[in-house]
Amino acid sequence: MLRITVELDGKSVDEVSHSTKGRLSGAPGNVWAEQFLKLAYWFYSFTFGESISIWLLPVTVVLALPCLLLFVSGARLHRDWLWPAFLTATIAYLGATRWVSYPYIGSRLLFLLPLFILAMAAGVTTRHRLGTTLGVLLLAANLAGLCSYYRARGLLTASYLVPNQRIVTEIVQHSRTEDTVVWVDGLNSDVMAFEYYLPKSFRVRWLTSPESVAAARAELNAGTIRHVWFVRSSHDISPGHEFEKLQSQMTETWIQHSLHPYVPISPVHVAILRVLALLRHQDGSQPRQYMCEVWEFQGPR
Repeated sequence: MLRITVELDGKSVDEVSHSTKGRLSGAPGNVWAEQFLKLAYWFYSFTFGESISIWLLPVTVVLALPCLLLFVSGARLHRDWLWPAFLTATIAYLGATRWVSYPYIGSRLLFLLPLFILAMAAGVTTRHRLGTTLGVLLLAANLAGLCSYYRARGLLTASYLVPNQRIVTEIVQHSRTEDTVVWVDGLNSDVMAFEYYLPKSFRVRWLTSPESVAAARAELNAGTIRHVWFVRSSHDISPGHEFEKLQSQMTETWIQHSLHPYVPISPVHVAILRVLALLRHQDGSQPRQYMCEVWEFQGPR
């Protein structure tokens, strides 16, 4: 049988399938709740951006339904491209939703943003005074989001606050390239930003599947590595929680280890995480305290 492997941004279809199984667990109702969350966040990110601060959240939630009305009204005026755009969006969404978690849906479907903006602009013109008022409020919310982003304070998308450059600097300053390997959570981290800052002389292993974890373990058995850095999101979406298992095994076998946490999670984020845990029928009584965890393991030299 002919086997074709398609690569999606460095991940094969098999890896996409594994990551999906790791993300969707529990009763079938959880799958629908997660799809609703992804669709809602997709619309929210296109409408208000992904840098809305916590204090703007109540305002944008109130504006969400009126803005949806604007979008629907504007889309009806462009029937010539409405159905082709809807078909393209459906195909793209099905691919993205099986590939990444909800915060990254918008970036994977960014090519649809110009059509979304055109529909919103058309909706503003059809609703006259109401449309103009909503348009001004929408513009103000996006400008406030930009200010929050550049000030790096109170962002709802806390992953934007992960200091990738500072993490890489710490790794470089306390490591030797000849006996060091850097593991990076390739499913729930900003891989491109991390790769940009890390010198090419370092060995980097992107962990995206059980196979990549097994390969990382096999490399350790070769005996040439004495220093391991594991950069991962505290939210493990790997299949079967492979990353947490790998971390636990490393802390048991490598006696000299330490945790370097980054980006404390705010009380608002804690409340959101608890709600998500309830939707997935998981225990949310002890939510995560930090957005990013950097584990350092050292062996005898």
